[in-house]
Amino acid sequence: MGAFIRYRLAAEMGYRTALANIGYIYEHGIEDEKMQVPVDLSRAMHFYELCAQQNDAVCRRRLGDMYYYGHGVLINYTAAAQQYRLNLNDPQSCFNLAWLTERGLGVTQDREEARHLYARASSLGPRLRSLAYEASPSEFSEMPAQMMTAKLELQDEVCLCIRSLLALLAPC
Repeated sequence: MGAFIRYRLAAEMGYRTALANIGYIYEHGIEDEKMQVPVDLSRAMHFYELCAQQNDAVCRRRLGDMYYYGHGVLINYTAAAQQYRLNLNDPQSCFNLAWLTERGLGVTQDREEARHLYARASSLGPRLRSLAYEASPSEFSEMPAQMMTAKLELQDEVCLCIRSLLALLAPC
């Protein structure tokens, strides 16, 4: 009996690891000489959802990522943010929520909350993959949360300097 069939049986019995593995297999597909399992993103979402209901951080993050990128569903930043918010002890989920919050995607834009979330992500994990890379190639693919916090602070300082200069240049 192949690993896929064993995982599938264990997943049907509710085993969290099996649910995660079956979700991954459906998300990416398998093609080798022994077996072919085509990509089926709706099934992947189904198994990730069942796994996330058992508080699995990786599956919850994968659900958020699938909503963010529109894999198997329409892009839904609100649903992505909800999944990440339910997973704030996972550094990548925390970072992803900070990124959405900084830009106001699926949540109210709030730079202070974003700064807080970047700091939290930084305390949970030193280096994180940024959603920004796939959404905006001009950003770094590996950007520590500390750098994102510093970037926000620098942007605030630049805005303050520009406002001060505009006030000085304004006609009396």
